[in-house]
Amino acid sequence: REHEIVYLPTYRRVELALRPNEGESNYSFRRRRPKIELTPHSLYTSDIQFGLGDISDRLEQLNNQVLGISNEGYVRISADIMRELIDGTFDRSDQAAAPKPPEDDLELFFRRLGQMSRRGPYFGPALPELSAVPDLSKVIAMRGSSEESSKFLQYFLGKIEGVISTTRTIERSIEAFIQSCNKYLGSEELSTRLEKEGMRSEVRTDAKALRLDRQNFSVLVESVPGGRPIPLEALSSGEKQMISLFAKLFLYDGKKIVLIDEPELSLSIDWQRDILVDVLSAESCDQAIAITHSPFIFDNSLEHTLGL
Repeated sequence: REHEIVYLPTYRRVELALRPNEGESNYSFRRRRPKIELTPHSLYTSDIQFGLGDISDRLEQLNNQVLGISNEGYVRISADIMRELIDGTFDRSDQAAAPKPPEDDLELFFRRLGQMSRRGPYFGPALPELSAVPDLSKVIAMRGSSEESSKFLQYFLGKIEGVISTTRTIERSIEAFIQSCNKYLGSEELSTRLEKEGMRSEVRTDAKALRLDRQNFSVLVESVPGGRPIPLEALSSGEKQMISLFAKLFLYDGKKIVLIDEPELSLSIDWQRDILVDVLSAESCDQAIAITHSPFIFDNSLEHTLGL
């Protein structure tokens, strides 16, 4: 079975300067983020060096994938319903057994269709703006509909739920990425905990959080106390490394083996205790091999660690 080797050597640095593309001037290099050549199955994947914009690029790819699935599914529903009304499939079906999508998922589905149609005629059929769509709460509850209309509406919603369910795997992987990052970004500094325990400390809490826009999968970093946006480039070295690693584990397909030298680099003691546990808990990670000088890396629930 093929695995991708995610290799993080000691000299990894997410702030590593990326060489400009051939033929570009230094001025244009400063103004535009250079493209990074991805090598999906190489020993040292170049996207781990980073360029934090890679996360935005990957999320845009996933958003386009979801938009494509939603649009194609909606077109297929229209064609299938016409055929099934003619051949009797609709009359033989049990609409009561068909699951309906939650209202917020249905609203998001129509917003995505509108987003797709605004990209131009080559990206899908022209669809009405969401404001022209009937009250979705009434649609879900089927209030004011005749028995025959309710039967057809239930059938239609069941078809839409089938399309929505195909995109949930992608959304879950993105949500897992956000949750894993926020576990670290939202953690408190040791000095903050000491202050709560009655010991003097002048260090403030510096909690942050990744915020996800579900409609277009855009992500921003936000200061938790004040809600102030924070540029990705302003994050610490440890935060950048953590985000890049989780992006590789959650946002890219395929099983992975993680080889990491000195995982403790730029990480606080609490993060050192958690990082390998969280890496191994990722569904895509089949194995992790780490070389460390820190006594805290394996000071956790990893009971089957082999020490050399």
